Amino acid sequence: MDSMRESSKQMMTTTATAPTPEALAAGLRAAWTAGDFGQIAQYDTAGGPDLVRRLGLGPGERVLDVACGTGN
Repeated sequence: MDSMRESSKQMMTTTATAPTPEALAAGLRAAWTAGDFGQIAQYDTAGGPDLVRRLGLGPGERVLDVACGTGN
């Protein structure tokens, strides 16, 4: 019981810190340069039309794609 109480106490006093903007940018850069997105896109081509169909978009409606996949 005491070890459980101590564990709870440690969890409650632990605080997380957000990464710096530089660290976040470095991580994002590493993720974007790590893969061959041309190869990945081959497996992701059906996702776009399926998403549009599910959204029920009508003629004349506009959509903003903000880094939503491969850009295809």
